Amino acid sequence: MEYFDFQDLRLDVAFRKLCRKLPLNAESQQIDRILENFAIRYWECNPKSSFGSADVVYAIVYSLLLLNTDLHIAQGDHKKMSKSAFIRNTMCAIRAQVDMFVDVTLLGAPTIKRSPSARSFRSSKSGRSEYSN
Repeated sequence: MEYFDFQDLRLDVAFRKLCRKLPLNAESQQIDRILENFAIRYWECNPKSSFGSADVVYAIVYSLLLLNTDLHIAQGDHKKMSKSAFIRNTMCAIRAQVDMFVDVTLLGAPTIKRSPSARSFRSSKSGRSEYSN
């Protein structure tokens, strides 16, 4: 990842640049590691960006990947994710990352290993994720 230069690139453009060179057609754990390393590298190249941390970059990129996957699912009467559902889900993941940062930084909680933002998506009472709107 250190060979990629994402300096001064918008996040979506940098992510497309990565995907052109490194297709994400592996198992989910490998994709997760790639996204995590991408987020770290993007943050290293753009430390003054408005995202605030590599964790927030990770949450947004993971959300973009889920949106792309949703777009290309061709199973029966699958309802595509709406713009409002995408924004709601992404903001939920970002809030989870920011809340964790606040807990660790301001409350003096011990440093914990970052859990993947994708696991931060809340489930509805029906057991389906909010993504399934």
